Amino acid sequence: MKYIISFLYIFQSLNSTFAQNIKVAILDFENTSGIAKYDGLGKAMSSMLITDIEANVSPKRLQLVERSQIQKILKEQNFQATSAVDKTTSVKAGKLLGVKYLLVGDIYILNDVLVINARLTDTETADIKFSKKQEGKLVGWLNLKTNIAKELANSIAMPFTEPNIPDKEINMATITSFGNAITAKDEGKIDKAEELVNTIKEFSPDFKYLDDLKSQLDELKKQVEKNTADIKNLNEGVSDLQNIIRGASIILNPTTPKDFIINAYLYKNAGDLLKSEVMFKKFIEITKLEKFDIYCDYLDVLESNYGKNEAKEIITSVSNNSNICKLAVTFKQNKLNIDKFDSLLLTVKFDSTLISFIQFLNSYNKYVVIANKFSGKNGFSGYVINYVIKLINWRSQFGDKYENLQKYFYLKNGPLIYACKKTDLYGTNVSIYYITMLRTLKLYVEVNWNNQPILFSNEKVNPKEYNKFSVKEIDDLIYKESNIQ
Repeated sequence: MKYIISFLYIFQSLNSTFAQNIKVAILDFENTSGIAKYDGLGKAMSSMLITDIEANVSPKRLQLVERSQIQKILKEQNFQATSAVDKTTSVKAGKLLGVKYLLVGDIYILNDVLVINARLTDTETADIKFSKKQEGKLVGWLNLKTNIAKELANSIAMPFTEPNIPDKEINMATITSFGNAITAKDEGKIDKAEELVNTIKEFSPDFKYLDDLKSQLDELKKQVEKNTADIKNLNEGVSDLQNIIRGASIILNPTTPKDFIINAYLYKNAGDLLKSEVMFKKFIEITKLEKFDIYCDYLDVLESNYGKNEAKEIITSVSNNSNICKLAVTFKQNKLNIDKFDSLLLTVKFDSTLISFIQFLNSYNKYVVIANKFSGKNGFSGYVINYVIKLINWRSQFGDKYENLQKYFYLKNGPLIYACKKTDLYGTNVSIYYITMLRTLKLYVEVNWNNQPILFSNEKVNPKEYNKFSVKEIDDLIYKESNIQ
């Protein structure tokens, strides 16, 4: 009886061991050919290997991490995955992905010859389980790929059944288009990816690897539709973010973009910048919104956490190197050097209105919209006339383009708020102050003060400066400002 119990215990232990899935991650192969048109082939190779192994190895024994999940995790950790991953980085990547084995590789193409190098590493011990080189004709892509898949399965004692998709010769244009379709999907260019998929189906109807890609595109389209609806609700629900934040508390289990952006600012205001960083990143990744003010505020948090250089690297990665992000980084990190600032702006190909506005923000007249209210002599309370005139000059440049500027800002009245940064004026109050100043100017023009300089708070105001405006011109400016908001 004792021996029977011992045998049962051993049998159960072995059964439990074999029941555990072995987790494997296959990184995108690297194109080492130096030919740009083959860049997508590395993605094609990893995608097809995943399809083959999932179809021909028991899922009860082996679990593969999805490509999209690999990309997401490695991107979040700023991990650069290439075929040059050494033992140390293999262990690091394995821990990040939570896998036992990591497959990396590269492809090299010269004329009609294909060379595939692949290496499987045990991420717990850094031991190389196998290192394989496959070489043959380009048309034999499928056969060479299957040899790699079989080698992977055999090296970890996993039986590999005969491929469900036959390894026949294939046109290289099909593989190249397949890789380009995966690249387009990864970049969120769904229409382009679908166009490439349809082209492949037309010329290679038996290419079964399209099935998984098509399913992924359908899921991505559903997610985009959901995100679009969320963004619409977000724009409608958080148009006055400042007031919402003022009366809000931390949302403990954030799930929507609105939750993330509210938490981002609440944590930022409370000085918990690491949590604020996470919230900003989630918001940007979910919404894909290209907003100048969001990037500026996110960059503030990153610079506090990591310093300028690392902050720039992180925000560039999170934004996928977007042009608006480049403008925000240029504005935040180079504004003290006007010449350098202007030259950097010229390298960014983007809406000239926004670029001109950012130049205005960085000009020596950055604070021209400060409305310094003060008490004058004879009990008259007014505003410094020079500021009024400078503000009018600013409005003459951007007043008609305000709506175009606003679309690049997340906060309502964002351009006006940024123009008045570091003043005591915010939001719609700025517009009210501006209209009040215009009315004060109108009073000066109407009364004319006998063409004598006026002394307010020890500052002389030259009558020529306000007399160059007519009452009608000022009324037009007031009307225009009233209709901007």
